[in-house]
Amino acid sequence: MSWLLLLLLLLLCCALGEEGGDIAVLVPFNSTGLVGGSAGLYCSLASKRNVTITQVTWMKKKPDGSHPAVAVFHPKKGPNIAQPQKVRFLAAKQDGDLRNASLAIWDLGVDDEGVYECQIATFPTGSRSAYVWLKVFARPNNTAVALEPSPALVLQDVAKCISADGHPPGRITWSSNVNGSHREMEEPGSQPGTTTITSYYSMVPSLQADGRNITCRVEHESAREPDQLPVTLSLPYPPEVSISGYDGNWHVGLTNVILTCEAHSKPVPTHYEWNTTTGIFPHSAKPQENRLLIPTLNGLNNSIFVCKATNALGSGQGQVTILVQESPETGQRNMSTGSIVAIIIGVLVVLVLIVLFLVVWVRKHGCPLQSRSVERKDISYSTVNGVSVQDMEAKTVRADGAGVGRTQELEDITTGTLLP
Repeated sequence: MSWLLLLLLLLLCCALGEEGGDIAVLVPFNSTGLVGGSAGLYCSLASKRNVTITQVTWMKKKPDGSHPAVAVFHPKKGPNIAQPQKVRFLAAKQDGDLRNASLAIWDLGVDDEGVYECQIATFPTGSRSAYVWLKVFARPNNTAVALEPSPALVLQDVAKCISADGHPPGRITWSSNVNGSHREMEEPGSQPGTTTITSYYSMVPSLQADGRNITCRVEHESAREPDQLPVTLSLPYPPEVSISGYDGNWHVGLTNVILTCEAHSKPVPTHYEWNTTTGIFPHSAKPQENRLLIPTLNGLNNSIFVCKATNALGSGQGQVTILVQESPETGQRNMSTGSIVAIIIGVLVVLVLIVLFLVVWVRKHGCPLQSRSVERKDISYSTVNGVSVQDMEAKTVRADGAGVGRTQELEDITTGTLLP
């Protein structure tokens, strides 16, 4: 770790190069590149004086303290490069200006990472140098998959996330809304200098966690955003059982009723067992795997049936209480409050409609032979079927002269006994 501490001190002290009066070597704080890509090591001489550059030398500091030469450029002899197939000067020309001493490196590998020293020798001021840190990243290949747990209710691995061939190694975290834990393994990657990280997510299998999504999150310096890798869990769990088929309205004499054992499990149940809480099983009931057939309901009142389902992880059971009524009429008398209210409302609606119909009919057709008296001053008039009695009396008098013969007829009309 001592060389790393030295490296940090060098970076802090040499960010702008080493100054010597009015002459200095300028470099950036660091440079970055990806494995297989390229990077530039920038270096230039800044001087207010008229100096002559006699040589440019790039060296790389090793962990053991040595600093072998990477590339040398002589104004007369030209470049001398240790690995000319991947390293070259960007701007320096033979018999030209060597103030720009920048270097380019291709086909980067993790072993190219480190601290490089740019040294420029001048006349008559001597040599000046500065340091630049080259960071090489290997972008990891990230994957996440669900595992096939064994059929056992114990803590086991249910998913794994792999960040392969990263430099530096990828950082893995899990995001989940189910209870679990995780552990990591680290091993060398397939490329020199890289690392593969494998993270396992572990939990006890359960129905609540089966089919749920968890997310593997991988962070790395080479990516702006972390990788989000969702995983859908597929977990075994023991049966959870309920019984369907009973509607609460069974009566004596009802035939061919069926109870069904509803078992939810993974894997599916391999065995079903029907029983009662009393241990005495009715002779009329016939178990058929997950179904119970009862040909005729007789003597089963207040029986509690139990179904037990079993798979490789264990067993689960459900039960239902059967209440058998004496006759269908009993069930009809035991109608729900909602049904009674609905019937009452229906009867009231019908009565209202009948009353409205009668009122409309009477207003439209009137009531025959109904008489009403009309008072006019001191004379009383009666109207019979729309004919004024006074008018009839006048007509009678004119027809018979004195009108004596019509007196009885007038009385009959007035009392409503005269037929037309």
